[in-house]
Amino acid sequence: MGEGGSISKPSLVDDSSNGAKVLNFRAPKSAHPGSPARGRSELGSGDAERLMQRVRDSDIEAFERIVEGFWEGTLLYALQLVGERDRADDLAQEAFARLWQTRSDWRGDGSVRAWLLRTARHLFLSDRRKARVRARRLEGAEEKLSRNTPTPLQELERNELRAAIAEAVRSLPPRRREAFTLVCLQGLSNLEVSEIMDVRPQTIANYLQAAFADMREALRPYFPSFGGASSSEEKHLPPSGGLPSHLALDG
Repeated sequence: MGEGGSISKPSLVDDSSNGAKVLNFRAPKSAHPGSPARGRSELGSGDAERLMQRVRDSDIEAFERIVEGFWEGTLLYALQLVGERDRADDLAQEAFARLWQTRSDWRGDGSVRAWLLRTARHLFLSDRRKARVRARRLEGAEEKLSRNTPTPLQELERNELRAAIAEAVRSLPPRRREAFTLVCLQGLSNLEVSEIMDVRPQTIANYLQAAFADMREALRPYFPSFGGASSSEEKHLPPSGGLPSHLALDG
């Protein structure tokens, strides 16, 4: 290969997944990363094209010549793209692997060198796009988690408030509690609740007004503004989603 490096001869091995033959080779490690090896020039376009005609017929020795002739230039370009030797090795090797995988499609419309460099660039851009997508998804997940996950203190306060609301509901007189539960927990209208409880809709409204007043008084330590709330503000009590949906209606 080059100074201080040699390439293992490519070989075909069985792919146990489908019984096909796939290429297996280990790319060389140059003695001077980032610099083409001395003493070897790339293949001429005529020689490369003749070799590619043989590669189309799955000629391993011809492909080995292609790798030997274009490895250093492809590696140098990959190193310029990614800036890390190990990643550059992987990128260059993948470019050659793609050349082998698509050998039957080779038509000789361009140079082998240009094909390899273009493929390495496409692979690099594809990997970069995927990395950015993963990073955005990770950032979004972390942001969502941090936004939706309460701190221990917030969770404690939330649990205390839930318990206080549940106790306030349990402390309501039975008819008020029933009306409050059906409207605020079950989402029924006053008319629907009046049919269930067999009373007039105005009676349900009266139950709710009284229940809101009782709740406001019970929850005053958690909501100081309730002290001066008017009847028109009763609808601004904590949303029903904070109330346990399994509250019993026993009196």
